[in-house]
Amino acid sequence: VSTRHAGILDTVVDGKTGILVDENDEPAFADAMIRMARNPAQALQMGLDGRRFVLKNFVLDRTISDLYAVLLEAAKHR
Repeated sequence: VSTRHAGILDTVVDGKTGILVDENDEPAFADAMIRMARNPAQALQMGLDGRRFVLKNFVLDRTISDLYAVLLEAAKHR
């Protein structure tokens, strides 16, 4: 459970790898935490899906490769 803020949106897929709520919405945050506590199987699945998502999209080799591609493209337009 987290808020929709900055880079969190890049790492948490709402409803799949976690639950996102609006910033400063304490009732929604509390409700999401209660839903997860009441459904441990769903919480486990979201955790597993989140781990897979991060390993697929945020490993160092891929991050470097993606950055290299962006830098090459930027250099072409300079």
